[in-house]
Amino acid sequence: MAEVVPSDRVHEAERQVDITYQIRPGKRVYVRRIEITGNCTTQDEVLRRELPQMEGTRISTTLIKEGKEKILQRGYAKDIEIEMLPVPGTPDQVDVLYKIEEARLSQISAGLGYSASEQIMLNFAIRQENFLGTGKIVDFTVDVSKASTSLAFGYQDPYFTVDGIGMGVSAYYNKSHLSTTTKISDYVVDTYGADLRFAFPLGRYDAFNAGIGYDYTHLKLDKGSALELVNFTQRYGTKFPEAYVDVGWHYKNLNQRIFPTCGMSHGIGLKAVLPGAKLTYYRATYEFAWYHPLSADERWVVNVNSALGFGNGYGRTPVMPFYRNFFAGGSRFVRGFAENSLGPKDSVSRAFGGNALAAGTLALIFPNPIKPDAKSIRTALFLDAGQVYDTRNQLEVINGTTINHKSNGFRYSAGVSVSWNSPFGLLTVSLAQPLNAKPGDSKQPFTFSVGTSTNF
Repeated sequence: MAEVVPSDRVHEAERQVDITYQIRPGKRVYVRRIEITGNCTTQDEVLRRELPQMEGTRISTTLIKEGKEKILQRGYAKDIEIEMLPVPGTPDQVDVLYKIEEARLSQISAGLGYSASEQIMLNFAIRQENFLGTGKIVDFTVDVSKASTSLAFGYQDPYFTVDGIGMGVSAYYNKSHLSTTTKISDYVVDTYGADLRFAFPLGRYDAFNAGIGYDYTHLKLDKGSALELVNFTQRYGTKFPEAYVDVGWHYKNLNQRIFPTCGMSHGIGLKAVLPGAKLTYYRATYEFAWYHPLSADERWVVNVNSALGFGNGYGRTPVMPFYRNFFAGGSRFVRGFAENSLGPKDSVSRAFGGNALAAGTLALIFPNPIKPDAKSIRTALFLDAGQVYDTRNQLEVINGTTINHKSNGFRYSAGVSVSWNSPFGLLTVSLAQPLNAKPGDSKQPFTFSVGTSTNF
């Protein structure tokens, strides 16, 4: 509570002014109490453990704002107002009041959905990102579509220990036949498995992740499948039990979890199958996102996203198995091209994917012309770029037949997208125009999806 008195001395001839600030230190101010209101669902201790400002200590406006940021990043609130109330009769004490407008984190849904890769989907999901107000995440989902069937259960405790070490477990089953709805190689993958993972905080914004898991994959081919697929199953078989480790590091200081307007995030991950499995390989990924507001009200925002991926075999496995390949094209990477259609082609001219991925997006987020103040709607102009590559077998010879797995350069597209954080999940509509389509590329200007993530 310092007192600051400015005074000025004007020099008319020079047309200059001297300004002097006289600062009189006051008493150091302490926080008597921290009060939280508006949290009808979230337990008080779940919010308080995100607040670095302690009661009975000297006040720090930096720590008070940091507490607000952490609650918003966790997704517990849509908005927070902070008030500092002087304690009557005590000039060196204040009460800090956090007024919470809670976010909707619990969801039970059943219905229909649509995406370019899955087409019509039947869905039932129970997801509690703040289970009984404890901050724990519990979810159970069932998805059935023309291309896949999946069941998944997950549990995550972000404060498994008082020091903030998080723990999560999941179990899943997935059967996919994506070639029925997209132009990728024709095969069926049955997979079930489970994993256990931990998150170790390293600082205010970053953490180290480590986990172990088990996958069992059963590969099925149809008559007339591509030579690459037949050759692979003849050499390695069709059943692949795998124990793996999964490690990574992530940094995230985005100002909010859904539709951020400033900050950045990095994520590096490595998943490797342990020695002793029939196939030993690894997949490494890197994802980056950056948001920078161009206006004081943060309605105009520039956004950059990028993704890199690389996988390969090790030991006696020369390459990463094709069913773990990266794909590009469609709603996630390089909109305007058909879902999963870019990159190397197999011997029957269907998308084969590759062991390397490079993709990125430059976007300008702007106010919704119809409802500029809507916080649940985001509109953007975007420029996409990306491609997948096969770095090991660009020219593969099978039974005397030479197959070209080379990729013909980056693909670019531009367009506009509208995303709505609806009660049914994230709904995204994109209209994109390919800028350098080559002969053989499949175009898909319009993309509509429900319940899937968007680039921004």
